[in-house]
Amino acid sequence: MKRGRRNVGMQKKKKKKASESADYEPTLPVSEKSNPLTRDMDRASACSIVKMLQACDAQMFQEKSQTEYQVQELNWLGLLSDEIVKTLMEVAERVRLILKDPQDSLVVLSGCGTSGRLAFFMASGFNRELQRLNYAPICSYVIAGGDRALFSSQEAPEDDPTLGALRLKKVSGGKKRVLFIGVSCGLSAPFVAGQLDFCLRHPDVYTPVLVGFNPAHQARNEPLPGCMLTFHSVVTRIEELAKTQKAFLINPALGPEAISGSSRMKGGSATKILLEVVFSASFSRTPITFNGILQHMRSYKKALDFTYSHSEGIAALTEAAGRSLQCGRQVCYLGWGSLGLLGLIDASECKPTFGADYEDIRGFVSGGYKELGNNEGDLTLMGPEFSISHDDFLDRVLPRLTDDDTVLLLYSDSDDVDEVAKLARRVREKTSNIHAAYHQTDGATAAQHDDINKLCSSTINFTWPQETPKRLQYMVRLLIYSLLYRKLLRELSTKLLLNAVSTGAHTLKGKVFKNYMIDLQVTNSKLYRRATRLLQELSGHSESQCEEALLKAIYQVDKLSEDIMTCSLKTHTHTAGKAKKVVPLALVCLLTGCSIKEAETRLEQQPIVREAVEACKSMSTSSIEPGWDSTEVLSWRSPVEPIRQRWRRRDAYYRQSLRRPPLRPPSRTQRDSHLGSADAPTFPCIISSASVGSPLVADVSSSDSASWSPVVASFTVSLSLSSSSSSPVPASPSSLLIFSTILLSFLFSISTLLIFLLLFLLVFLRRLFLLSRFRHRGRRQWAFLELKDLKEVKFHHHRSFGSQWVLLERPGGHFLADTSFAGAVFIVASL
Repeated sequence: MKRGRRNVGMQKKKKKKASESADYEPTLPVSEKSNPLTRDMDRASACSIVKMLQACDAQMFQEKSQTEYQVQELNWLGLLSDEIVKTLMEVAERVRLILKDPQDSLVVLSGCGTSGRLAFFMASGFNRELQRLNYAPICSYVIAGGDRALFSSQEAPEDDPTLGALRLKKVSGGKKRVLFIGVSCGLSAPFVAGQLDFCLRHPDVYTPVLVGFNPAHQARNEPLPGCMLTFHSVVTRIEELAKTQKAFLINPALGPEAISGSSRMKGGSATKILLEVVFSASFSRTPITFNGILQHMRSYKKALDFTYSHSEGIAALTEAAGRSLQCGRQVCYLGWGSLGLLGLIDASECKPTFGADYEDIRGFVSGGYKELGNNEGDLTLMGPEFSISHDDFLDRVLPRLTDDDTVLLLYSDSDDVDEVAKLARRVREKTSNIHAAYHQTDGATAAQHDDINKLCSSTINFTWPQETPKRLQYMVRLLIYSLLYRKLLRELSTKLLLNAVSTGAHTLKGKVFKNYMIDLQVTNSKLYRRATRLLQELSGHSESQCEEALLKAIYQVDKLSEDIMTCSLKTHTHTAGKAKKVVPLALVCLLTGCSIKEAETRLEQQPIVREAVEACKSMSTSSIEPGWDSTEVLSWRSPVEPIRQRWRRRDAYYRQSLRRPPLRPPSRTQRDSHLGSADAPTFPCIISSASVGSPLVADVSSSDSASWSPVVASFTVSLSLSSSSSSPVPASPSSLLIFSTILLSFLFSISTLLIFLLLFLLVFLRRLFLLSRFRHRGRRQWAFLELKDLKEVKFHHHRSFGSQWVLLERPGGHFLADTSFAGAVFIVASL
C-alpha cells in the first residue's frame, strides 16, 4: 500500500504505448482482457451494439485459435478442435456408465455465479428429460451461496474452498461413483478449487472434470483463503491425471468477453454448449463418435448465426429496454418453461455486473418454484426479489407499470399459447411497450400467435427448420431426442437474445465505459482485483494508489485508518457489498484528487457514470500550452463568500498586530474574471507550473490533509503591503513626565522597528538563498504527483511577520511553504 509512486506523466505515456499494441494487457488472463471488437461499445447505437456482440460470440467457433489473444508459446485449442472433441467423447462415456448404475452413481455440476446458475439449469433440465425417458435422475447441482444465488448476488462464498468441499461431500454422500464437473470460466474460483482438490484426494470415488476458458498456466496462482493451495496447482495435478483419463480438463479458447470480465456471456454460452453436447451424446442410444460430437457442436454455431439473423428486431428490443432504464423504469421478462428460467438467470446477473438494482431487470416464470424445481424449494418469504411467478408479477408489478416500462414475452409453440395471449392482454391494458420473442417449427401455425402479435409493439419470430441435420439422423432413434435437440438450440438462441438486450440496455444507460463494467460490485476477491486493475487502466495511477482509493470509496473516508489497513480482504469485500458506486467514486477521486463527498456530489450531478468519468478524465488530462509560467487554477473554484472571509481575516490581523492599513479586496470585475460566478461548487486549488514568482496553492481546509487537484485556468495573487506613516505627537508643555513617557515610547518603538527590520532582512536574505537553489520541476503533472498527498511529509513550523513557514520533507525533496493565508499553501521554493 505504501509503495513508491511513479511519475504520472511517464505512466500515461507507457499506458498509451501499451494500449496501441496488439495485446495491450499482456499480463492479464484472457478472460479478463478487453476485446478490441467492442472497444467503443459505450458510444455505439443499439444496432451497432448487437453487431459487436455477434462478432464476439462468433469467436467461440473459430476453427483455429490463431488470434492476437493466443499465448505464442502455447498451442491453445479452439472450441471445435480435435482435442476438445475427443475429451468431450471421453466424458460422455463416463456419464453413460453412470446412467447404467444410477443407484450408486451421481453426476454433480458445480460453479459460482453464472456457472452455478447454469449448473442448476442443466442439472434440473436433464433430470426432467431422463424422467421422460423412464430413467432415474442422476444429476445434482451445487452453487456457491445456495439457492439464493440463483436470483441474487451471493458471491462472497466463492472465496471459501472449504465450504465448497463440504457442499460436495454432502450432496454426494453414500455414492460409490461420482463424476464431478466443476465450472470456473477464469480458472480462479476458490469454491470450485476446494471441490476439485477434494476429488483429487479421493480418486476411488470421484472423477473430476474442470471446465474453463483460460490457458492452464493462467490459472489463479495465489494461495486460497485458509490454505496454501492454489488453483494453478490444482490444474497442474488435473493435467497430469488427464494423461491416464483419471481427470479431465476442458479449456477451449473463446477470446475476451464483449464486456471485459463478464463471463456470463461467451463463458456462459460455451459452458452450456459443452455440457449439453456431453449429456446429449450420453443419453442417445447410439455409439458416441467423433463426427457425432463435432456435428452437434457445429449445429450450435448455426443456431448462433440464425439468432443474429434477426439483429434488427434484437436492436429494436435493446433500444426499448435502454429507454426504460434511462427513464428510471424497469424491464420485465415473462417466460414459460426453460425460456422463462433463462430470463430469471439473465436478470439476476445484471446486479453484480452493472451495479443495477434488482428491480431494473426482473424475470418471472410460469409456475414459479414448481417449474424451477430447486433444492431448497419456495424462497418467496426471503424477500421481494425472490418472487418469480407470473402471479407475483400480476400482484406486485403490473399495477405500477407505465408506458416507460418494457415487457418481453418469452415462449415457444410447445407452451400454452392461450395462456400467453391472456397474460399479454392484461399487460397491454397497462402499457403499450410490450414485445415478444417466440420460437416455432417451420410449418407450425397458431391463430393465437397473430393475436399476440397485434398486442405487441414488436415481435421476433424464430422459425426453426423442421428437419434434424442429416449427419445427426443416426443419433435420433427416439422422437424425444429430436425434441431435446430442438429445445437446446432454442435455449441458446434465447440466452444470446437476453444477453444482448440486458447488456445493450445498460450500455445505453451509461453503465459501461468503453467495454468495461465500471459500476461492478466488489463482493469477492476476484472482483476486488478486477476493480483495482480497472482503476489502473482508466486513471493511469499505480496499483497501490488505486487500491488505496478503492478502500477509501468502500469505507467512505478520506483517510485510511490503521484498523482499515489491517483488515482482511474478506472484510473489505463484505463492506463493499453494502456500498454503491464504489469503483466510480474511487475513479473520480483519483482523477480529481477530491474528497469522497465531493466525488459523490459530482456523481449525483451526473448520474451517468460514463459521462462523469469522461468529464474527470478530460479535466485531469487537459494539456497546458508550452511557455506558460502563470499560476493555473482548477475548475473546482471557490465561491465569493470564502474569498471575502479570507480578506476580512487578513484585514483584522494587520489592524491588530502590525498596525498597517487594511488590504483592499479585489473588485467584483477582477474577482469574477479570475474565479468565476458565486455559485461555484467547492474550494480553490492553485498549482504553479514552473516559475518562482507564481505561488502554488492547495486546499488545506481539511484537518486531515491537503487536497490537490489538476489545474485548468490562470490566476495571479499579488499582495501589496504598505507601511503606515505616523505623524509626531507633540509633547504636552504642562507636564515633563508626560513628555518623557512619550519620548521613551517613541524610542522603544524605533528600536522595535529596527529589530523587526533586521529580522526581516535576515529572512529576506535566507529566502534569496533558498530561491537560488530552486530547481525547475517541469509541468503541472509533476506538481500534482509530488504534492497532492501531504500526509507522507514531515512539517517544521516557524512563525515570522505573520507568516507560517513550513518545511515539507519527503523522499523526493524538500519544499518551503508559507501557510499564512487561510485555506491555502504557498510554495516558495523546492530544495
